[in-house]
Amino acid sequence: METFAKLFERFLVFVYHCFDRIVIQGYLPLLTRPEHIVHFFRDVHDQYPITPRVLAKRTLEYRGWVQGYPWMTMRSKQ
Repeated sequence: METFAKLFERFLVFVYHCFDRIVIQGYLPLLTRPEHIVHFFRDVHDQYPITPRVLAKRTLEYRGWVQGYPWMTMRSKQ
C-alpha cells in the first residue's frame, strides 16, 4: 500500500465528512452504547463528568490524529 501511495500520491486525496462515525463505528465500536461512553471517559481517561469541554478536548485530539495521518500529509505536498 505504501508503494501505491508513493506512486500515485499526487492523484490521491483523503477526505472525510463525518469522522465521528468513522471512529465510532470502525475503531471504537463499544462507544455506540451510552454506558460504554461513560466507561470510556470515566475509567479509561479519568474524565468525569462528561461535559462539552471534555468532548471538545477529545475532538481536538482526534483532529490532530487525523491531520497527522500519512494520507493527510500527502495532500499538503501538492
